[in-house]
Amino acid sequence: MCSSDPPARAAGPWFVAPGGSNSGSCLSAASPCATLTGVLAKPGVAAGDTVNVAPGTYTDRPAVTKQVKVVGTGPNVVFQGGGTGSATWALAVNTSGNVELRNLTLTGGTYAAGGALPVVTATVKAYDVAITSSTAIAGAGVYVYSGSLEMYGGRIAGNKATATSGNATGWGGGAYVAAAGSLLLDGVTVENNKADGAGFASVTVGGGVASAGPLTVRNTTFRNNAVLTAAPTANTGYGGAIYSSNAATSVTGSTLTANTATFGGALANGAAATVTGTDVRTNTAMVGGGFYAGGALTVTRSTLAANTATVNYGGGVYAVGPLALDDTDVTGNSAPTGGGGVYSAATTTTIRNGSTVS
Repeated sequence: MCSSDPPARAAGPWFVAPGGSNSGSCLSAASPCATLTGVLAKPGVAAGDTVNVAPGTYTDRPAVTKQVKVVGTGPNVVFQGGGTGSATWALAVNTSGNVELRNLTLTGGTYAAGGALPVVTATVKAYDVAITSSTAIAGAGVYVYSGSLEMYGGRIAGNKATATSGNATGWGGGAYVAAAGSLLLDGVTVENNKADGAGFASVTVGGGVASAGPLTVRNTTFRNNAVLTAAPTANTGYGGAIYSSNAATSVTGSTLTANTATFGGALANGAAATVTGTDVRTNTAMVGGGFYAGGALTVTRSTLAANTATVNYGGGVYAVGPLALDDTDVTGNSAPTGGGGVYSAATTTTIRNGSTVS
């Protein structure tokens, strides 16, 4: 290339609308493609291109394999999953680069691992995206295999992961993050998701989110999420809102309310975790109504109130790992056996800087 040649640039923007044609140019609103799949098949699609998607319901179940920005141009831009065949997601991402999703609804997915949105590999940023009403064996709303997903605004709601056999299934009602992946939630509502062991899984985790990879939660509400267990493997559900087994776990400025599990109604951590500036209320579990700290847990400038352990210890917190409460109020929690506020079996428990346990 000569030095005077212009730099390569994105070829789009591209357009998708109901009634469009995938045989058209798809380079104007007057000549749109019918589907996102149609745009992605165009040889001219370049990294960084924007695909503008008009309001409507799309059932092509696209697999995004190029580095594009998919932007809903109005309300009710819906990608509908389900149907027959193996590709039953609402939208999948599998590319080595950056993908942006904006102002979309992904719903009705039934893909086995990542019902609505499997992220196989990519760096995905999602703005005001709703992930709803989907089912899977694991990660019913989202499954991050590798790479990362960052969600800003939007919802993960009404999804259900159900075990069919063995362990490691029925995990992550709203989202599941594998060890090679990571998840950031900022300003997201995560509600009414369920992780269901269905009598198969010996351990069921993460009604809202289950994460083996780094997890960052900011300014997010978890509400009415649940881990469900059934005979013959009852009493083995961890983390009604959040379960994490990765030491890079933080929850900041968030609300965890009315979530349920067997251990840790709001949060169960198997590795180190921090909770800061977070309101934890009316969560329920057999043990650890608010938190079940299986690993080290540091709670700072937070409130745990009206959480309940229904059978055993730790209405507010049940701690197995080291526990530190810093400028935190633990009030009005209850447990029938002991430790209505905090029950600690940990080697180290620190209560400091004006924290109250009552």
